[in-house]
Amino acid sequence: MDTFSKTLNEGAAIAKLPLSQRLNSLLTQHWQLVRDANHRFNLTAITDEQAAADKHYLDCLIAAHLSDSLWPSSGYAADLGSGGGFPGLVLAAAYPARRFVLLESARKKTDFLNDSAAALDLGNVSARPLRAEEAGQQPQLRGCFDCIMARAVAELAVLAEYALPLLRLGGVFLAWKGPEPQAEIAAAAPALAVLGGELLQSRGYTLPFSGEGRTLTVIGKTRETPQKYPRRSGMPRKKPL
Repeated sequence: MDTFSKTLNEGAAIAKLPLSQRLNSLLTQHWQLVRDANHRFNLTAITDEQAAADKHYLDCLIAAHLSDSLWPSSGYAADLGSGGGFPGLVLAAAYPARRFVLLESARKKTDFLNDSAAALDLGNVSARPLRAEEAGQQPQLRGCFDCIMARAVAELAVLAEYALPLLRLGGVFLAWKGPEPQAEIAAAAPALAVLGGELLQSRGYTLPFSGEGRTLTVIGKTRETPQKYPRRSGMPRKKPL
């Protein structure tokens, strides 16, 4: 895994990201866990080390760096559809003063995430086997997060219905998107109006090795979400607002 560790350092230097030895070690260990479990849990289609460093880890870290000032340094976040831990577990390692809940509907992936957090000795993160629609209607989760994040999960109009009920007023929703998300953002405007969200910013960046473009779209919660949202499981994706 020395190659992966060196690749992370090189990519962070290109992207002008701070990357401590501690964080490098944790992310390298996490990648080993992902690789070892991938054949059982189907965590990622990317197996090349440089591509994984670029398109998983550095993608998460660059976007987090861009949005760091938008939510409290000791805040509470949820990652929707965390999969192998991108971005939630990666950012729990990077920001130990923040707390993270990883929502993943597949129990086997939830087990992997909790086992990985224990193996990495990360006490600020836990995974729950919940769909976002279910979480948004639970009193102990609804309206209590400073930040919601989602990467490669669904279109923005769908994500808004997943995310905004979980946010507190003034909280932010971070959506990882491709290089040209303008049409998707425009299509989400009706959903944002209904759910109490407002586009705050959309920031583009480039991955250091592949040169691929990405956009971090930031939605702020400006009004309370009506209680009937999110709708029952499957409806936001089947019939977006």
